[in-house]
Amino acid sequence: MTSLPRPTLAQLRLFLAVVKAGGFGEAAAELGMSQSSVSEGVAGLERALDTRLLRRGPAGTTLTEAGSRALGHAERAVQAAGDLLSAVQDTGNLNGLLRIAAPRSVATHLLPPVLAAFRARHPGVRFQILDADHTLTSPSGGSGSTVSTNTGSGEAMLMSGQADIGILHQPVHGSLLIWTFYQDDYVLVVPEGYGRTGSPQATWADITGHVLMLPSAGDNCNILVHSYLREYHQEVPPVIEVENDSVTLGMVAHGLGHAILPRLAVLPLPAGLRLLRLPTSLRRTLSVAVLPARASLPIIAAMTESLRLGSLGHRPLGAEEPAGPAAAGRLQAAERSDFSGS
Repeated sequence: MTSLPRPTLAQLRLFLAVVKAGGFGEAAAELGMSQSSVSEGVAGLERALDTRLLRRGPAGTTLTEAGSRALGHAERAVQAAGDLLSAVQDTGNLNGLLRIAAPRSVATHLLPPVLAAFRARHPGVRFQILDADHTLTSPSGGSGSTVSTNTGSGEAMLMSGQADIGILHQPVHGSLLIWTFYQDDYVLVVPEGYGRTGSPQATWADITGHVLMLPSAGDNCNILVHSYLREYHQEVPPVIEVENDSVTLGMVAHGLGHAILPRLAVLPLPAGLRLLRLPTSLRRTLSVAVLPARASLPIIAAMTESLRLGSLGHRPLGAEEPAGPAAAGRLQAAERSDFSGS
């Protein structure tokens, strides 16, 4: 009996490209190939596996049941081939693409100095920064549940091989190596003139008595704030969901509501705004995470060490000093003006 041909890496890459792009034509355009070449590559993979992986229909190209089962294996196979090349690199001459999934505020304030120092030592390494803020599942649990977050897209990116390193909200649910990178207090953002003569600490009425601006329902901040209010038996006020932090701050400055955000996300504090401490502390803990099987790859190990060294000077933003030199002057000025109580 004639044996079936074995799948090739090229075929697996084409299969993944079609799944990611959502169609053969879209994948061909992204790869700079003809659609017939992409179709033949995927067809060759299906012949090698003796099963149909993709189904074309009016709604586009979708995975068959077998394709869904094959997807993760294909991702890991392609990743393993790339990791083989990374594993044999000279640690003093690293090169290639390093993909880091991080929350937007971390990518804005904490990553740049680490990346700049890393690139000075390893100019052959390129970076791709992915947004790890948005989560994949909706919150569950009823009144009185403990404050927690759901599995985030950053974690899913690591597990699927789309990211090499993640900076993730704790708790982390997957089988990942993690260590604490940073802690950041949440604050209530109010218009500058609001409660100027009152305490620098918010009351529950300052939150529940006003429209509340939050990121979208799948965002870790949104989930955490809802859980926080439930934990302290507070009614959730009307919520306006806003994707962009700067848009949120602009809306608060114009009196459209209040916002709860990580303090790192409001730096530098725009004019027309004031910060109040929450009635009880709410803090996010961020961890660096990698897949155990990939942690020893030279390029990943070098970056995680750089992040570890960069985190040594970080202090929680609830402390008197901020987390890093870039934020120091802005945060100290914000604390003097916004937490003065006068």
